[in-house]
Amino acid sequence: MTAFARAEWCAILDQSSAIAGANRTLPRMLKLGLRELRYFLAIADAGALSQAARTMNVAQSAVSHHLAVLEAKLGVPLDERHARGVTLTAAGHRLHQHARAIIAALARAEGEVKAFSEEPAGPVSLGLSHTVTYRAALPLMRALKAERPGIMLGLIEAMSVPLAGRLLAGDLDLAMLYNPPEDTRLSCTAILEEDLHLVGRPDLLDDRQEPIPFAEVLDYPLIMPHPSETSRSLIENFYLRDQLPHRIMEFDSLFAITHALAEGIGCSVLAKSTVREALESGALTARRIVSPEVKRTLYAAALRDRPHTRAAKELRRILLAVLADEVSSGRWDARWLAS
Repeated sequence: MTAFARAEWCAILDQSSAIAGANRTLPRMLKLGLRELRYFLAIADAGALSQAARTMNVAQSAVSHHLAVLEAKLGVPLDERHARGVTLTAAGHRLHQHARAIIAALARAEGEVKAFSEEPAGPVSLGLSHTVTYRAALPLMRALKAERPGIMLGLIEAMSVPLAGRLLAGDLDLAMLYNPPEDTRLSCTAILEEDLHLVGRPDLLDDRQEPIPFAEVLDYPLIMPHPSETSRSLIENFYLRDQLPHRIMEFDSLFAITHALAEGIGCSVLAKSTVREALESGALTARRIVSPEVKRTLYAAALRDRPHTRAAKELRRILLAVLADEVSSGRWDARWLAS
């Protein structure tokens, strides 16, 4: 075991000991080796010494030996043997929980340290709002495949509020979301700004495309994102909640909203980028909201105190380049804000 691995292991065991409280076996675990824990996990998972031996590609006598060493060091029986195999004792179940956490933590430590190597490679978790996924996910994947095939992209698609929650929980390295919450734990950079429009079928909007005053939006049957999401939140900020029509529908699904628009069930307040193809085909039309204008801003957000691997930094660079190209080419009707 390397010095780093031993130090990491001891730190984890110290934390586990505090959590376990009165569990007297944990202090003795500092004497254990990783090999013994791996053999024990194989036995516990297989439920039989013979199957564990095949899993570890060793003789059954070696598995039995390591189990005996563990029990001798800890001073408690860890399993009960019977004709069908082995069953863990109460102490064995507790050791199994801690052993899994130790092995997993060491694997994470190794992966995270290697991720700071000179070559940008390894896993990066990215959260994208629905519109960003729609506009940029495919060109991002193409760019990563061509430029950085060593980066393993983990992509989560959701609306902005759930993405912010997952970012704060540490589940994401980076998120692209609209109007993030004011939280000192987040580092946010404004990327682009979009005007919001009243969007619906031409027959619902009387085949008109000129700007529409905000107050007139309330005259239409509205299909809106969930109340916590960008568009509805902006409307609520103007203290007009009580004026919204009773026929309003709220969906936490861009798929449901766009299909409802296509069916003529109602209209919605969206950016043009969200429904670009339907607008170009004439299936939907859009009227920019004025008096006041309604806008939304896309931010790149990350945890302020979370170290970023080279892979995460490179993914962010490539993603911003993709977004900039979408805006400059006119495929994304927005104003670029990032420097």
